[in-house]
Amino acid sequence: MNKDWEEKKLEDLADTKKAIVSGPFGSNLKVSDYRDSGVPILRLQNIGKGKFIEKDIKYIEKEKAEELKSHSFVVGDIVLAKLGIPIGKTCIIPETFEDGIILADLVRIRPDKRIVNYKYLEYFLNTDLSVSQLTKEISGATRPRVNLSNVRNIVVPIPSLKIQNNIIEILDKAFELIEQAKVNIEKNIENTKELFQSRLNEIFSQKGDGWEEKELGKLAEFRNGLNFNKSSKGETFKIVGVSNFKDNFYVDNDSLEEVTIDGKLKELDLLKDGDIVAVRSNGNPNLIGRCMLLANIEEKISFSGFTIRIRLIDKNIYPLFLNYFLKSSYIKNELIKSGNGTDIRNLNQQSLSSLVFKYPLKIEEQKRIVYEINNLSEQTKQLEKHYKQKLKNLEELKKSILQKAFSGELLK
Repeated sequence: MNKDWEEKKLEDLADTKKAIVSGPFGSNLKVSDYRDSGVPILRLQNIGKGKFIEKDIKYIEKEKAEELKSHSFVVGDIVLAKLGIPIGKTCIIPETFEDGIILADLVRIRPDKRIVNYKYLEYFLNTDLSVSQLTKEISGATRPRVNLSNVRNIVVPIPSLKIQNNIIEILDKAFELIEQAKVNIEKNIENTKELFQSRLNEIFSQKGDGWEEKELGKLAEFRNGLNFNKSSKGETFKIVGVSNFKDNFYVDNDSLEEVTIDGKLKELDLLKDGDIVAVRSNGNPNLIGRCMLLANIEEKISFSGFTIRIRLIDKNIYPLFLNYFLKSSYIKNELIKSGNGTDIRNLNQQSLSSLVFKYPLKIEEQKRIVYEINNLSEQTKQLEKHYKQKLKNLEELKKSILQKAFSGELLK
């Protein structure tokens, strides 16, 4: 740190003893107090790192807010999260919002403006330098938490207000450029994914020479997955659940959880190599229809009630070709049309059975197309990896700039 700078505890920067406060205990403010209008309350999900998230705001009545006025915030205050991951994320309440009350998991900070610029302090509280001071005091294994005294004891490097303002100006400009670069990179990632999907759609929407067109129900059979509960006592085995899908092409057999059912697993409910499992039902409509292929099965594996199994009965269909077919956005759109809506709420045997499947009659041609798609998929993954590394590099650059800013090196 620069020799002309001071180090002060956060509590020593406050303009009054009550300038740094936590939200009320849960017994003082309950979910039953929430209203659709009134005085806004801030929760963890409204606080980002240097960013206020005005989403799903809850309210309380004015009388309740008056009762809790010692936990209030006003526009321009700093609010810090003392629970969750990342711990210590901090933002300033923007002028576009309104005054309100913080919840117990937050800390409202109102320092003396004659000593510290709020923007300077917000920048510092979001650095590793600040967070590392808090992480030393973390309690709670599942939901990391620090207490108010830990926040009050954060040590902040304090130069003159003039230098603080200079640092803010430099950081604002640098981070604006970094954020724009991140937006461009994220757009490139989306374009890469769209290019891959565009090729899938081009393949599976065509019907060239030597291609057949049949309803999927004439080529495959379907079966819904198992339902079970924690009290079941019987056979134990691995199961494919909704959480296993993500964007995977194959089922990762090693990542599957074990479950126990009453009695023994039926032969009909066992998965085999070449089976395809799809998400049948879920609260998130974007997950419906996601599918994976089974390969290299060496143990008993079944599938949950929120999924459906697709098993080919026509041996002239290459399972990998069908799996790519089902993964194309072209098919997602066809399923949406069949449901007469913008979302698929449930994937049933009837909707799958009536899907029109276009495929080359020669299995060798199916395999050639899969080979082409695999190559394109690998290229897409490499491009994504390249762009994600760029995003990671930009985050490291931000950390480096912040490190220099608060060690006094930025203005040298």
